[in-house]
Formats: sequence, structure tokens, C-alpha cells
Amino acid sequence: MDTDKLVSFPNELLEKMTIETTIFSPDNKRIGVAILSEEINMNHIVRIYQLVLSSDNEEYNFIQEMAAFSYKQRREVDDFLERLPNMSAIEMLMMLHPIPNAQH
Repeated sequence: MDTDKLVSFPNELLEKMTIETTIFSPDNKRIGVAILSEEINMNHIVRIYQLVLSSDNEEYNFIQEMAAFSYKQRREVDDFLERLPNMSAIEMLMMLHPIPNAQH
């Protein structure tokens, strides 16, 4: 997690979810994402939230959930988190809109 940036996390999210990491755009200092996870019914749910720098430039605020993914194993979550910062837009679009019944 990028520890030199202050992010305001809603308490209700922190009560049930784990902060996995934050990623900030190298090209636009005003935007970033926070990735949080939770376990529901033996599935690991990873949620990506949009962050925007406050008008006083002091902290990043949650704007909205952008995507959620479900994984059976923690190893899959770790693989996703490792790939995410360098993932192409095409790869992310394919994850958001997978081909039904596609074999990997």
C-alpha cells in the first residue's frame, strides 16, 4: 500500500473488509483506487473502489465501487493483486465482461 497518501475509509467498510492495497495514477495525482476484500460463503470477494483527491489536497475520498471479483482461493486474490497495477485496459475489460462458459 502506498503509505505516504492519506485515504479516508468509510467505517462501515472497514468493519467487514480488509484493506489489500491502494494504487495511485502516476499520470494524474488526483485519482487512485483502493482494493478491499472480504470472505463470503468461502469465496474471497475483491472490490475495487474509486478514489479522488479532496479539494484541499489533503486526503483521498471514496467515490464509488467500480468492480468486484470473486475467487475460490486466496492465492487467486494474491495473483490478481500482483497483476492489477500493470494490467492492460483490454485485460480488465475482459475480466469485467467474461465470455460465458469460457474455459481458461
